[in-house]
Amino acid sequence: MKTLIRLSVLALLIAVPFSAMAQEDEEKKLGFVYATYFECDVTREWMADAVVQNLFAPVYDAAVDDGTIMAWGWMAHHTGGNWRRILYRVTETLEGALDAKESIAKKVEAAGEKVSGELGAVCNRHEDYIWQQVTSSKKRERGAAGFSVYLECDTSKEDRVDELMTTVIGPIFDKYVGDGKLTSWGFARHIVGGEWRRLSTMSAADHKTLLKVRGEIIAELSGDDAPAEAKEYFEICDEHIDYMWDIQLEKP
Repeated sequence: MKTLIRLSVLALLIAVPFSAMAQEDEEKKLGFVYATYFECDVTREWMADAVVQNLFAPVYDAAVDDGTIMAWGWMAHHTGGNWRRILYRVTETLEGALDAKESIAKKVEAAGEKVSGELGAVCNRHEDYIWQQVTSSKKRERGAAGFSVYLECDTSKEDRVDELMTTVIGPIFDKYVGDGKLTSWGFARHIVGGEWRRLSTMSAADHKTLLKVRGEIIAELSGDDAPAEAKEYFEICDEHIDYMWDIQLEKP
């Protein structure tokens, strides 16, 4: 069972740059993700979705247009753990992530003071994470279905994990994007938040396609020709949780 879990994790990870200069360039280009993970009253989630669609979205869209943030999104739980919704925003710098949190919140409240608190009423528990984006597919347009793997790793060896992902896994994910089976993938490292230390994501047109590709990647990495470096990775990151998401809103 442990081996199967580890293979599942590996099949969903992606690459990062390992030269200092290249890494600095990638970080500047890809930025930081401030993500809020909500637990919600499942009988009233439609209300949260409506508030985000009608009140939050115009404010967040404007923040992308004026350069306050690079991107944002709202994602709904399909399969996985207790988190039911994600609200995230992407900024070029860590300072920008903190500034955007405050400035956008004020604009949302000003745009609809009477209803801006409804999201918290429906989704009254949350966890905040700040992720530093490390690398991703060159193609950034995401599909309607997302798959996220949250990883717990040996913190003393995380840089080695990133290097292994660069040299072993990245080309495999790129191949599936090139074939049109995946629409995107990404990889991020923990900056602030809970226990999860790495986040890998991938998207496709639908969930059935995602699970099919996941199975193909597992098969490729667990066969006779599987990379020998996989064993080292397994020893560093061997705990995870999977989530499948419906990507409801995104810009760009």
